[in-house]
Amino acid sequence: MGKAVTVYPDQGRPETAVALAGALADALSGLAAPVVRSDRRVRADAPVHYRYGPFLPRYRFDDDGRAELVVTGPEGHEFPGAAGPVYRCPPWVTDPFTTSSAGTAVASGVLLGGRYRPVAGIQRTARGNVYRAEDTRTGAPVVIKEAYAWVDEKSDGHDVRGHLRNERRILEVLDGMPGVPRFVDHFRHGEDEFLVTGDLGEETLSADVAARGLYLDPGDTRPPLVARADGRTLSGLAEGLLRLLDRIHARGVIVRDLAPKNVVISPDGGLHLIDFDLAHHAGVQCAGHTPGYAPPGQRDNPPARAEDDYYALGATLFHAATGLQPVVADDGEQPCTAATLDCLTAVHPALTSGEAKGALALIPGLLSEESAARAEAAAALRAGPPPRTVARRSAHAAPAPPPACTDERLTASAERLLHRLHRHAARPADDTGTPLPTCVYRGTAGVAMELLQHPDTTSRQGALRLARRAARPGPAGTPPPGLMFGGTGTAVVLATTATHPGAADAEDLLHAAHRLAPPDPSRLPSAADARDDHTHGLAGIGTAHLLLATLTGDDRHLDVADACARRLLDAGCRRAADTPGSGASALHGFAHGTAGLVAFALAHRSALGPDRRTDRALEDWIAQLARQTRQSIADTTGPGVRPLAGSWCQGLSGMGTALLRAAHDLDRPDYADLAERAARAALHVAPRMTAVNQCCGLAGLGEFLLDLARTTGRPDHWRARARHVAALVLTRSPDPGREPALCHDPRPVDDPSADRRTAWATGDAGVLGFLRRLRDDGDRLWTPAASARVPRVSGPGTV
Repeated sequence: MGKAVTVYPDQGRPETAVALAGALADALSGLAAPVVRSDRRVRADAPVHYRYGPFLPRYRFDDDGRAELVVTGPEGHEFPGAAGPVYRCPPWVTDPFTTSSAGTAVASGVLLGGRYRPVAGIQRTARGNVYRAEDTRTGAPVVIKEAYAWVDEKSDGHDVRGHLRNERRILEVLDGMPGVPRFVDHFRHGEDEFLVTGDLGEETLSADVAARGLYLDPGDTRPPLVARADGRTLSGLAEGLLRLLDRIHARGVIVRDLAPKNVVISPDGGLHLIDFDLAHHAGVQCAGHTPGYAPPGQRDNPPARAEDDYYALGATLFHAATGLQPVVADDGEQPCTAATLDCLTAVHPALTSGEAKGALALIPGLLSEESAARAEAAAALRAGPPPRTVARRSAHAAPAPPPACTDERLTASAERLLHRLHRHAARPADDTGTPLPTCVYRGTAGVAMELLQHPDTTSRQGALRLARRAARPGPAGTPPPGLMFGGTGTAVVLATTATHPGAADAEDLLHAAHRLAPPDPSRLPSAADARDDHTHGLAGIGTAHLLLATLTGDDRHLDVADACARRLLDAGCRRAADTPGSGASALHGFAHGTAGLVAFALAHRSALGPDRRTDRALEDWIAQLARQTRQSIADTTGPGVRPLAGSWCQGLSGMGTALLRAAHDLDRPDYADLAERAARAALHVAPRMTAVNQCCGLAGLGEFLLDLARTTGRPDHWRARARHVAALVLTRSPDPGREPALCHDPRPVDDPSADRRTAWATGDAGVLGFLRRLRDDGDRLWTPAASARVPRVSGPGTV
């Protein structure tokens, strides 16, 4: 985005940097180049910029266990060192350069084009920013799109400003048409260009689905899907969007970027389309596409056809009817229509029997790879409610049900995921770039822990390699102390690795574990810095020390866990208002809420015995959790339920996990019954859950169902439900062989920076953990065993 050469002058002599920058500006005066937004321009007439950053890489851990680049000042003060979207100067220095504005055209009090006053930012990208503004001449609200000069320049000399010019051309062709923005102005500021249009409103279809739930037709819904009584029907949305497309097509324009983010809904329910920079007219179009919403082949920029917009209409209706994003290939580009239709039929089984009517029945036809089938589906939508489903290839056949999770598919998928983790573990460490996370949630430790659960030599060697990598002190210093994002979770992995055969350096791993999670209550975070939750705070830290006490035999870890419990009690019981209508709440879920506190308190009680004060707090916490669980169960029957309602982190899977432990430890069958009710409600939401991972998605729900199978009287029933969830996981895969893939994170597997892709909470390791337990049984990770008193010994134990 603009940098060609970076020069590091003598940091002790700012006058040298000033002289060098001036000489470079003299030499390059008059040359054009992109403005480097993270830097400040030395002079307006030359592409020479400067900023303050570290000469040598120095890092610190943030609260989420990620290493961030910093600049260290003379008195040890730290300042962010990585380039950001705007220029920043450390507070302890005096800028020796001329501080003329060159980073962005928009500053406080500036009138863009001498006329438009920005009032809010909409989007900031490397291509240019988007603002809401006021037209000072008319008082009307407008939207301003900025295109940076020379960014994304093509071989023909065009850059992103060409997209802005194309949008102006399209809006002039559509002038006077309702449902599209009004062209207002187009001007330059320096070399950047700005397009001003009328403001059609802030509510996009994406935001509407997230806030108010799915678009459904009453005749095509079955419980637990419930159509709303506010006029938001899928057929109404489909017919309105198609009418708008037909009017646009009548003027010779093909939109080429119809997607929920580009559909604006006015307060009166009117539908509008925005963002015409990719549109086609009179043989001219700009390259580009929105993955999943563009038809196959659009990324190659062939001449547009009306049927391209029909495919985008089908994908947009798919999102409105399911809340999901269309499945795309691992490269993040090509749509995977078959997998997308499997997701659609998982949410709306009526499609598979041919009984669906209305717009829902036409989505498979609109998403067909054949243009003629898309045109047929669009014609049927214009004609009125069709009698039966228009299928992906035939107007008379219904889509097939999603494939089941057979033993063969389960084993093959688990083996593929395990192979991917082997490749990740075998990759040599890169010590030249930003350090990758070592924590459980998204880093090395979580992958190593899953590999330890597999008996083959390659997995054990890979786990040992990753554990050694996590054990080495890194350039960012000591990580935060949390279970999921910090050092205590990594310490659990290192201690676990040390207990396995073949760990010749077990003592070194235990020493590193001791360093990361010292068995000393005085080393806990201060009261001002401590959080109380499972992922970052005292509940998770205490849980980790309970696990370490079992692994190492060192009873001092029990003292730390006990101190965590006391600190939680001293901080007072969590009291948060219920949040009806959402079906999910971070305040009561496992990751950051009451469920995590209950689970730790029960594990503490199991390891150290009952305590009157702890039991009183536990009783209060469980009462809150039970009340919120009942409310969340009720919420899942409404049309506005959030996909996170079924999740471990914020939803019913995490709440039910804590209630299940309470039922076991406290001999309360009513809690077990409530946990089963939570599972049934979560299963209703499962087809609409947007992620497949442990933290926010289907794998976390599947683990909860397997816990139910192990602890309730109906193991076959709950294992069958867990297998159904596994089928949903495999349905999201774009691979023809149905290899599990994280469609929300389509970076290539071989990308060394793709730590989220392999991680336990967000990637392959966590999905594999669920499939492994479904296939082989086994204990749930990161959970102290129930009713397992830890014998207290006099000092550190040996492995």
